[in-house]
Amino acid sequence: MSKYIWANTFAAIVLISLTAITFLFKGQKLKNSRRLVLLIICSVLFIYKVLQYSYYQLIGMHHMVPMEFSQIAYFLFPLSVFLSKKTKALLPVGTFCAILAGFFYNFSWIVSAKTFFERETIYQMITAFIFHNILYFGGMLVLTNEKMSIKQFWQLPLGVTGIIGWHYLMHALVDNNRDIILKSICEAEILNNIMPSIAENSLIIGLYYTIAIMTLFGSFFAFYRFNRAFTKNCLMDLKKPTKDIQST
Repeated sequence: MSKYIWANTFAAIVLISLTAITFLFKGQKLKNSRRLVLLIICSVLFIYKVLQYSYYQLIGMHHMVPMEFSQIAYFLFPLSVFLSKKTKALLPVGTFCAILAGFFYNFSWIVSAKTFFERETIYQMITAFIFHNILYFGGMLVLTNEKMSIKQFWQLPLGVTGIIGWHYLMHALVDNNRDIILKSICEAEILNNIMPSIAENSLIIGLYYTIAIMTLFGSFFAFYRFNRAFTKNCLMDLKKPTKDIQST
């Protein structure tokens, strides 16, 4: 049995617990409390990440810029929430990215926590784990309470395409061989880590891209499906007639 089984289990418990806690904030009665929690989450994420990347630039680490999916989500999600009072144009893609980044980070811990212990420092692991889970929790709060129109569906593929474009642009401008996860996925290099013997097979590569695109668009549809299901009760609460209490 792996000595990191405790870490796999811990990540699973955290993921399940955060998902369950999300539903404690449902309903119109908790709207103000939910908004406050979201603002705190987004403020912490945004301020910390702005300071972090500003520090990198000040000490000459110019290659350290947000280019991975979750790194971009740290900025995109808070901005989408901050602007949601005036416009919800960024809310779907910001929320989608937050949930996706947080979920798959936890999933990676559940499947192979050993990888994180071997390649990262304790500080990097702790901060990344905390911030990815904060990101996930914030995204789930929005998904389960804020109704998003299916008419905004086009924003998800457009937003993800923009993130991929930004990722490649940053790689073209700066020399960064560390943040290459998104690049590896887009170029099917991830197959080398799974089964090197089939990584050069054109049929397998074609199948890989087909499954990847279908899975991505399936996640877009699932996002709106879950949002509709989760916010249905909230909408019903708004429609319930209020009863006046009259004294006789």
